Amino acid sequence: MEEWPYQLWKANEYRDLMDCLTDLAMFNKLYTPINKYDLAAYWRAILSNSSFDVVEAYRTALSRRNVPSLPPSSFLSTILAVTLADVSLVPC
Repeated sequence: MEEWPYQLWKANEYRDLMDCLTDLAMFNKLYTPINKYDLAAYWRAILSNSSFDVVEAYRTALSRRNVPSLPPSSFLSTILAVTLADVSLVPC
């Protein structure tokens, strides 16, 4: 499953890549000490080649959240903020 974003990135399919990365189940799989830098690289490619907004994309994903096995939205919001700041995608 973690291979899917890589394939989308290499194919320059930025809309599909954004949809993939904002899937909270996928984010949960990619949020590891090693993979978080891949996550950052994917977002940098999206932001460099499109007008998508990383914060708005995750805000929308959290509002439509329907994956009961994930932690509560407030926890996910904190993890997202820390992760995106950690990899320099949003200011602290």
